[in-house]
Amino acid sequence: MINAIFSLGRRNRTQSWLWSGRIPLGGIVYLIGESGAGKSILTLDFATRVTTGRRWPDGARCPMGNVLLLTRKDDAASVIRPRLEAMAANVQNVALIQHVVSRTANAGRAITLADVDAIERAVRTVGNVRLVIVDPIYDFLPPGVDVYTAQDLGDILKPIESLAKRHQFTVLITAYGAYFSMAGWSLAECYLVRLGHRGQCFWGVNAQRRIMFTSDYRHLNVDESPLFFSIVGNPARVQWADRPGSRIVPMDDRGDWMMRGGDWMMRGDGWMMKLP
Repeated sequence: MINAIFSLGRRNRTQSWLWSGRIPLGGIVYLIGESGAGKSILTLDFATRVTTGRRWPDGARCPMGNVLLLTRKDDAASVIRPRLEAMAANVQNVALIQHVVSRTANAGRAITLADVDAIERAVRTVGNVRLVIVDPIYDFLPPGVDVYTAQDLGDILKPIESLAKRHQFTVLITAYGAYFSMAGWSLAECYLVRLGHRGQCFWGVNAQRRIMFTSDYRHLNVDESPLFFSIVGNPARVQWADRPGSRIVPMDDRGDWMMRGGDWMMRGDGWMMKLP
């Protein structure tokens, strides 16, 4: 079973990139997968590259900048900072945001994705923000929002997407695949059903740490070559590896790719990719 998906939002005709051909600036990137697929550790690897300007695994340049991290999943002192330090991140360029303070009530509360003004103030205060990480989305939804309702999620995410476009940073959002129906996607249809305001670009990550990227936007010279990684060390860090390329096979008439041992991925042109 495919364990994680990157879905990239709609891109402009002249697209700026955080990772050339793979991760756009000015939009939302969805990282979807089961528990243990490596979502959180991947976000920290990306944060490390942004804070240091270190090249991406394929050698592409990474624009250096600051990172806003919205997470309550792991403890900052005992888990997040040691992992960032193990990856040689510039931790001074990572700002952790968990609460927002009301000026009128003089009291704090947990920040949510509905606090767009507060997030924008943080972006302006920190300056040169290239990446905003939300890990996971469920911890940052305001009360009453149904994660299974496309309308509810759209109402929350559209202002965040607009904010990313205005300030030209990437928003990386993680979610659990088994319960995720972002913008109308069901688990069985998430590779096939897209609403008009969402892009048609995906990363796929399975339990063996194999990544495949596919896109309908080939006019933008996207890179569809597969990537491979492992999680090593203590504190944990990402280790990227060179592996043989994948092979392409046509989708059968039924389109029953979910039953093919979990190593199949839908390409934007209607073909199936078999991960090696």
